[in-house]
Amino acid sequence: MSHPKYLSLLKDKANLNIRRKDGITAFVMSWILWEAVRTRLLILKYRLNGHTVKSARFNIMQAKISSNNGFIKAFNRLPVGDNWEVSLDNVVTKKWNRIKQLENVRHQLVHGSRSYYDGELLRDANEVIEFIELLLGHSLGNPFEKIKG
Repeated sequence: MSHPKYLSLLKDKANLNIRRKDGITAFVMSWILWEAVRTRLLILKYRLNGHTVKSARFNIMQAKISSNNGFIKAFNRLPVGDNWEVSLDNVVTKKWNRIKQLENVRHQLVHGSRSYYDGELLRDANEVIEFIELLLGHSLGNPFEKIKG
């Protein structure tokens, strides 16, 4: 599971490729970062529900979460704390709706079923990064910080 230093490295690489105007790499790096952040958020939710980090990691690995829908189901299955969408404020909810749409871009790009212009992918990579930055203030905690326990 992703360590905070790894998250920072992914974010730096995504931003570097945005500056280089390399849309494909920027988008893929930003999406890898998003998947790592959502895993960290799940660990934080498991911790809120009394699990150790080790137990949380085991449960997340067993769940084999490969999509945003899988993430939402796993997040909402834990009884203590708000469900995913309730845990987001209005600004973050608007961005979340866009992230749900961008999952299709990720799927089409990675599986080669559609091509995209660099400009589109750079815009999309920026949106993913902006969403992640909004999550730094999430009620569960900052996913870029070390999780105790």
